[in-house]
Amino acid sequence: MTLTLTKALEYDHLGETQTFDGGITLETRAEVGLLTHNVVVRGSNLKDWNDKIEACPDGFDPGEFATHTCFQGRFGEEIGSDQFGSQIMFHQQELNAGEVVGHIEHIEITYAGQAFRLGRYPIHFHINGDMNGSYVRGCGIHHTFNRAVNIHHTDNILVENNVVYDVMGGAIFLEDSIEVGNIFQYNLAIFVRSSSSLLNDDITPAGFWITHPDNIVRHNHVAGGTHFGFWYRMLEHPQGPSFTEDIWPQNVPLGEFYNNTVHSVGWYGLWVFEFYTPKVDGGKSKYGVPIPAVFKNLTTWNSFRGAEWVEAYPMQFHGFVLANNFMAGTEHYFNRGTAPQYSQDGAMVKDTVIIGHLNSANHPPCTKRGIVLPLDGGVLFDGITFVNFDGEKNENHTCSAIGTVKIVCICELLCAGYNYKFKNIKWLNSNKKAYWEWEHQAELEDLDGTLTGHGAGARAMSKSNLFPPECFDDDEWSPNFGGMICPGNESVDVIRMSFNYAKPESLMFKDLSVQNQYGTSKTKFRSKGNTFPSGWMLLLVSKLPHNISFINMDHITNISYNGAFYGLEDGAHVIVQHPVMQDIYDQFVVEKELDPSRNYSKTEPLTYENSLNGDTYFTNETKVLTYMISDKPNNPDVRLDRPITLRAIKCFYRGCKRPDVEEGPPVATERPKDAKMWSDPATWENGMPANDTDVTIKEGDWVVADTVLPKMKNLNIYGTLEIDDQKDPATGHVREFVLEATYIYIRGGRLLAGWEDSPFTGKLDILLNGNHHTPEFQKKNKDDDGPNIGSKVIGGLDLFGEPYNITWTHLATTADNGSNTIILETAVDWNIGDEIVMTTTSFNPWETETFKIASVSGDMKTLTLNASLQYKHLSFEESVGGMSYEIKAEVGLLSRNIRIIGADYNDMFSESFGARVIVGMQTELDEKGELKPHIGYARLSNIEFLHSGQLGFVASYDARYSVTFFDIGKVSTTRPSYVTKCTFHNGFSPAFGVIGTHNLELFNNVIHHTVGSAIIVVGNNNTLRDNLVTLSVFPGSYQDRFEENTLDWMASIEIQNATNTSLVGNVVAGSERAAYRLNGESCTEDEATWANNTAHSTVMGLTMWQPDCLKRELCSRFSGFYVYKSFSYGFYSNSICSVIIENSKFVDNGMSIFPYIKEPRAQEHAFKRKFLEVYDSLFVGASASYNCKTDVMKKDDHKNIALSKTAISWAFNGPVGRVALGWPMFASGDNLAPLLPLNNPHEPPALYGHITFQGVTFAHFKDTCGMTDRIFSTNPTGPDVEHPIYMSRIQLVDVDEKSKLFAHHPQLNCVDMSCDGKKKLIIKDFDGSFFGTPSSYIPESEYQYNGDRRHGFGDYRIP
Repeated sequence: MTLTLTKALEYDHLGETQTFDGGITLETRAEVGLLTHNVVVRGSNLKDWNDKIEACPDGFDPGEFATHTCFQGRFGEEIGSDQFGSQIMFHQQELNAGEVVGHIEHIEITYAGQAFRLGRYPIHFHINGDMNGSYVRGCGIHHTFNRAVNIHHTDNILVENNVVYDVMGGAIFLEDSIEVGNIFQYNLAIFVRSSSSLLNDDITPAGFWITHPDNIVRHNHVAGGTHFGFWYRMLEHPQGPSFTEDIWPQNVPLGEFYNNTVHSVGWYGLWVFEFYTPKVDGGKSKYGVPIPAVFKNLTTWNSFRGAEWVEAYPMQFHGFVLANNFMAGTEHYFNRGTAPQYSQDGAMVKDTVIIGHLNSANHPPCTKRGIVLPLDGGVLFDGITFVNFDGEKNENHTCSAIGTVKIVCICELLCAGYNYKFKNIKWLNSNKKAYWEWEHQAELEDLDGTLTGHGAGARAMSKSNLFPPECFDDDEWSPNFGGMICPGNESVDVIRMSFNYAKPESLMFKDLSVQNQYGTSKTKFRSKGNTFPSGWMLLLVSKLPHNISFINMDHITNISYNGAFYGLEDGAHVIVQHPVMQDIYDQFVVEKELDPSRNYSKTEPLTYENSLNGDTYFTNETKVLTYMISDKPNNPDVRLDRPITLRAIKCFYRGCKRPDVEEGPPVATERPKDAKMWSDPATWENGMPANDTDVTIKEGDWVVADTVLPKMKNLNIYGTLEIDDQKDPATGHVREFVLEATYIYIRGGRLLAGWEDSPFTGKLDILLNGNHHTPEFQKKNKDDDGPNIGSKVIGGLDLFGEPYNITWTHLATTADNGSNTIILETAVDWNIGDEIVMTTTSFNPWETETFKIASVSGDMKTLTLNASLQYKHLSFEESVGGMSYEIKAEVGLLSRNIRIIGADYNDMFSESFGARVIVGMQTELDEKGELKPHIGYARLSNIEFLHSGQLGFVASYDARYSVTFFDIGKVSTTRPSYVTKCTFHNGFSPAFGVIGTHNLELFNNVIHHTVGSAIIVVGNNNTLRDNLVTLSVFPGSYQDRFEENTLDWMASIEIQNATNTSLVGNVVAGSERAAYRLNGESCTEDEATWANNTAHSTVMGLTMWQPDCLKRELCSRFSGFYVYKSFSYGFYSNSICSVIIENSKFVDNGMSIFPYIKEPRAQEHAFKRKFLEVYDSLFVGASASYNCKTDVMKKDDHKNIALSKTAISWAFNGPVGRVALGWPMFASGDNLAPLLPLNNPHEPPALYGHITFQGVTFAHFKDTCGMTDRIFSTNPTGPDVEHPIYMSRIQLVDVDEKSKLFAHHPQLNCVDMSCDGKKKLIIKDFDGSFFGTPSSYIPESEYQYNGDRRHGFGDYRIP
């Protein structure tokens, strides 16, 4: 039949049969349907609304995350209407009453349905129950405003032979997920388009919206819709008025889906989303025997995706033809559940043709991936024919037959890794067979040789060095990352390993080195993953041992992680080996649940024959932690997954429980008269100690070192070793001592140099030898308890160096680069030759400099240095509004006369393995077999630590910091401990760790260059006072590292896990991450105790994360802080706690304050008072000392800044300069920071939140360095609600009017209109101190009303 039309066609419409290799044909023909009939049901068309709507310039974007730029005209030019059309409703008062029958046939329905009105549809079957015999057939339904045929809790309707065109929202729609027995056949749905006038489901509409599987859908066509052809979305239980917990639609077997066609839709031809798990019992419960849902004979062409299942299992697609779909032919997310794997009863794609591109001229871009494999194994691909995957490109991607899925927020990089089985595969004009992106992406198993052409059992994989040489590169399998084939006769089997939560924390974010007999592979850390996220995933060759180590961390010995091995069958096994450098393990287990009847620890190397799953092997000779993963015991008939929990640790105490120990007698305060001299041969039973021997100071002995000491291996002190401070009679000078050893172990004894009231005046270097390969210290008996000693260590001790009155001060005047003279604020008692450190006063912590003193002026304030300054160091102060602040470089003394030094060796800096002091509690068996306790203590005064600490040993159970107080309980008069006026510089770890220790004081210490934090405190009633910390280096960028997946936001001072800590007068000057990580003080106490703490020259100043805050109050207070030149945030919190900030100063920060305060959830209608309150504080936008040229850091210049990208505030990005307050977010839940940007909203806003500013001074907010600094700024990515700000008693000094607030324009990402949160701001000035008169600020709520159409905001939104 030939039709002559009344007007010419605007577009080309295909009408041809396309023929492909192998005789495959595809009908690519536009459907033509009849809309008009002699009986017409037409809604009124009020001509007053018939204005012309111009086409949106940007058109319609069907993308999943698209922002529509117009409310109207997205689908081209059209004539507007009031969208208030006719409706036909069938309803009866009781279900199944049989009172209503509907017969609608061969009529035209147009201008029907009523927008914005639920239940007002062109044809509506409304809560009738069984309507067997009713039908809608042969009708033309077009130009509707609210769906087409809506079936609501009604069964057994026949809908056939209808033509549906230009429908707003879902066309044929099952509403409550309870509708069954309906038949949809031979219908045509054209141009089913997105609508914002009803439910979310209508924003992304489907031609057929099926919410209950027990319906028949066959022989239908969907063409030209904005989103879906067929969307199966089964609910757990029916919804709305049909709700009942007795019906489980997600578990009902599929009725029928057969011979349907979709083309030219914006999203998917068929989408089975989100959950569908059919069971034999018909959905009467959540549990039952799985039964496949078989979707048959779908044809989809020229759509975004052909077909996709998400959380649906077992699913089967049979007889599909999928051609030229933009992203994928068929895509699969997950295949879970208990259905048999790789079988006719499990997940399967069968007898399907996937065509990369059509043969017609000017065809759309080719299909990027023919099959997109799921993030699970178990799927069988049987009878797949790939056509025309011949090298064409789509957006710079070579279109390829096979790829693996990526899921936003679950896994987007380094994904998959599963086994997928193929048989009966055909390749027609297809030489681009897989698109590999990384080494461990997938294992494609060829069951019959048709996938690879290399025999049954062959594997196609991405290229890896771990496989035997018989595996060869194949260009057809490597259009991107290299691909390879392992022939079937090699019988290569692959086991997937995935694990995370590696401990100690220093293992996190590191890459892995994996080695077997064939080669070495490097596996990157991944922050996301469908299994064990924030961890690693790799493919191992079955039946081989694999050596796995953490790059740059191979010296770590205590190793723990959680994980699983996937896909073991038919004798599959793998031996995992972790090489270590030490030989002390009290616990080495793999299985989560141990069988008490088994002995897991083997005494001979593991083999498949002599071992079971979870067996372990370790010897001191090999120093390799080895464990077996296998299918034994209980060899499975199907592939088996093996979960593991690896724990290879040394417990401190027997039973891993600290024993109760009584305190010993108080320490002696003077040398006893019967003390022995080291130089006296009578002191030694076996002669004078020689070099490279072990030396023991016996219990009860007091030995005075009065001569040159030998170089020792082990120095064991049960008694007392005192370093003599008397003048040498031969020279008349105080002796200089070098105490050199590999281990100094004080077993209840004492190492003494000087006295508390009479400090040591000579020189003493305690030199500790050792490297990564030095054996850990061997305790006297294997049953001795206590913390891990490691190497290069000394225990409790008394060291009193020569005192200094001033350990650090400030510059009195600015020191310019090129100068070699500095003037100090305070007279010092420092000496020529002493080493000093001068802190940065810019944003760059690496502008910290060290020098030696060449001369000192008579007033002891002017120092001449041994070299010229490389950088300018400021000394600036200002008073504003009755408050003052200063920006002055700190200058600290590093030299002391007693030094503890990590002895130099060739690899010292690459290994970063220095000296350390651990003060702990030990128990050991004495000669009578009785338990004898030793509680360590240490009084360290004016001691210098050089090259101390050991990189990577950060776990609390093996914290190898410069000084660690571990588990000694309360400091007391009988066991006194403190660290005062000491220096730590050029170290490799934190300087202090205070763990399980209470009442300890750290006072007036200078710490320069730590890797990681400087001070970590976990304990009660500890004091940190007047300490100076400079240059805390981020481990992720230390030396040549660039750990781009790191989520570690270490702080120089971390006390978030401590209680009742006194924090007064400390300074952090230069940190590559944060200055302080804190838990805050109580909000209910009358007065705060924290005071006068400073942070400057950091990426962030103060931080408080979710685990940190005071949960008992849900509020944390921060008082007495001064933060300047924090590149990103001066204060950032991300927790459930409200925040009070008082008596604090914030100067020259990127953004001074930005809290993210979360919970309760608005979705649960929960309400709780949450707040940010700021009192009596000062905020300075840009001080007079701010330098537009030098106070700049760019990520291209500083790799740590590049690694900090998620934390960089929106300040400096766009029209906003420095900001006092980034509008706080009160959110319903977590925002996934720092994985995502710290200001990312992620969750909906909370119902309540308020911000208060009282007694606050704002100064110097104006145009600076080409940008405008602001007191308040909204968050450009913030939520669609901004909570109110209340202000009173405000002082403004040198503040431009425009700098008071920057409100971003509304975001264009709320579906089809701008988000209006930015238009609903409110700032209340109660006393006029901010705006000049008591008033409220309300933004321009009418912004873009009837203006820019992209905002979707105007009269045309009125229904």
